[in-house]
Amino acid sequence: MEQQVLILIYGIVTSYYAYTAWLFYKRRSPLHNMVATLMLTLFLQCVKNIVLIFNDLFKDPFYWNLSTAIDMIAVPLFVFILHYLLHTERLTVLRVVLHLAPFVLLIGAFAIFKSQIIFLITLIWAAIYGTLFFVLSWISIAPYQRRLKEQFSYSENISLKWLKTIPIFFYTLLGLWTLNCISLQINFDIIYMCFSLALWIVIGYFLYKHELVLEDLYKELPIEPDDASIDAIDAQSDLSNRITALFTERKIYLNPNLKISDVAREVGSNRTYVSKFFNHEAGSTFYDYVNNLRVAHACQLLKSSAASIAEVAEHSGFNSPQAFIRVFVRTLGITPSEYRKQP
Repeated sequence: MEQQVLILIYGIVTSYYAYTAWLFYKRRSPLHNMVATLMLTLFLQCVKNIVLIFNDLFKDPFYWNLSTAIDMIAVPLFVFILHYLLHTERLTVLRVVLHLAPFVLLIGAFAIFKSQIIFLITLIWAAIYGTLFFVLSWISIAPYQRRLKEQFSYSENISLKWLKTIPIFFYTLLGLWTLNCISLQINFDIIYMCFSLALWIVIGYFLYKHELVLEDLYKELPIEPDDASIDAIDAQSDLSNRITALFTERKIYLNPNLKISDVAREVGSNRTYVSKFFNHEAGSTFYDYVNNLRVAHACQLLKSSAASIAEVAEHSGFNSPQAFIRVFVRTLGITPSEYRKQP
């Protein structure tokens, strides 16, 4: 009975990985291609495990451990995705080879020599490697989020805060996996597969929605020739006036997808100079500056019209009612509905 349940679970999980690989591959961006590769790898690993189950090879400790060691290839593949999400450096062929080589060599050595010591070394290496890169990724999230607030007026589908919960999932999964390897019991494998499926559904959901913005974060706009030919103080003063007019007269903040590069383009300047205006003269990040204006605009609409919260959010430059409520509460400490009810 347990084996039948396990085969059913593997069938569900295998179908999910195959469908997800195809879904991401269709989007044809570098990030989504990497996710598709990872999902295809997980699909092939599931097929391998199904073959082992049908042939009762999983009862042999050697084949069980070899299968487990092969499954570890997914760890560096996920690390590649983390790297791509958080860093501007592209993954070179050499870097990919250097990451994969220890796993491939250890798996090959275990397959040839069938040494339990080599298998344990493989387990320890995977744990050290995974932990190291998860810690490095965790550390990189905060600077990434700060840079977002300096360059973007919205956070929907570009924030990576969700990554902070992934290590918790993975270490729980690692614990179940370790018990699974030690016990060789089917019931642990069922629990492991169910939890693994839940984890990848969560990761897949956020990765599919994620808008890659690294180029916008780090690629500088060219400096306009006029900016270099006039006095720096006068130039900055003139730039400040142009930016202020852009927000007060043209109300550019009502664009829900406004980026600092858009402001720089509108005022005919460089993004670095525009950033100085917000960070030094306005004393605020671009994100907070824009959203404070949006909230102020929303307050006027809440008091002067009977528009719904969703309509107020849309007319105030927010991407969604949820984002509007979240920013409104953080700014004023009360919900839009509560504000509307105030005298």
